[in-house]
Amino acid sequence: MNTVEALEDLTYVCQVTKAIKGDFNGKSGYYVSGKLRNYFVTEDRADVYDSDTGNYISVVARGGKHGDNTILAPLILALHNDISLTNNIPTLT
Repeated sequence: MNTVEALEDLTYVCQVTKAIKGDFNGKSGYYVSGKLRNYFVTEDRADVYDSDTGNYISVVARGGKHGDNTILAPLILALHNDISLTNNIPTLT
């Protein structure tokens, strides 16, 4: 996947999930609403935080490189559907 395709995927996923680009504790990224909690995903490293408490949540995102938009779209989609993925991502519970 090239950069243009990755940005198109990210734009589409943000529209579908209603993820909002913003800043959190001085970091740029995306606010994502899940069923279990609200998240913030950093744009540069795809780090995941509980946006209400500020706690870091360890989530290993596969299939892309950190600092690359190819990892952000699937991660945002997974966090948006968190309640359906708790068996696959135990740190979300």
